Amino acid sequence: MPSKDKKPKKEIAKEEERVPKHVNIRLSYRDYLKLLDIADVAGKIKEDKDLKRMLTKVIGGIHEDVTSDKFLGLVAGLPAKEKTLEKFYSQPPRAAPTKMYFTDPEKCSKEVHELYEASKKWTKGRLRYDQSKETCPTDVRVMFYAYVREKGLVSDDNPDITPDKLLKKLAPKTLSGVKHVKRNNGSLIWQICSEIRGIKKADTEVKRRGKKVESSEEEESEEEEPKRRTKKFADVTDISSEEESEEEAPKKNKSKRR
Repeated sequence: MPSKDKKPKKEIAKEEERVPKHVNIRLSYRDYLKLLDIADVAGKIKEDKDLKRMLTKVIGGIHEDVTSDKFLGLVAGLPAKEKTLEKFYSQPPRAAPTKMYFTDPEKCSKEVHELYEASKKWTKGRLRYDQSKETCPTDVRVMFYAYVREKGLVSDDNPDITPDKLLKKLAPKTLSGVKHVKRNNGSLIWQICSEIRGIKKADTEVKRRGKKVESSEEEESEEEEPKRRTKKFADVTDISSEEESEEEAPKKNKSKRR
């Protein structure tokens, strides 16, 4: 017969403290180099009996459960458990891109030429192409912001952009029914500039096997603004490891491989 005082295993598990199996410590590469120096010092102290004895007295007066062996062993052994750099250097660096999305030339639409004529006195010397036959996403964005600024469609006191007749004419689909555009709404501004360039988003979608399938994947991917890149970090694990933002008047937003 089971004892009345004995608790079921499920209740015992609930009472136990919930802790993760592994913990990763993220360091910048510069801090990782500092850790290497610190680990080297700890290793030398561990080998020197006199220094180790002195450290034992110091640690003993601060924390009873931490011994010099535990302290020095942990610090000296941290770099040896790092795995991400080994993986990073085992892979060749990414080749230089053959296409620069923001600055490669593309055909100039009639709307781009109209925007150029309306903003050319404010964009002199700031555009890569003459806008007669060729343009690029960066040029269109520079012209858009210059026009918005100089026409007084946005100000420091007013955080919203108020589209005028010309902008609504150049991007009728995106600005249909839109009275104001938040100055930090980079996604909508990107759509406006894309429509001015003549990039059309796929209008139809079909559901197949529970997944959305775009009618034109290339057009959709071209519409998405590339994400910002993040800094490289070195992971130190206790057991195992694991574009150009061109000049924008109203600024918004922020490889892993090199």
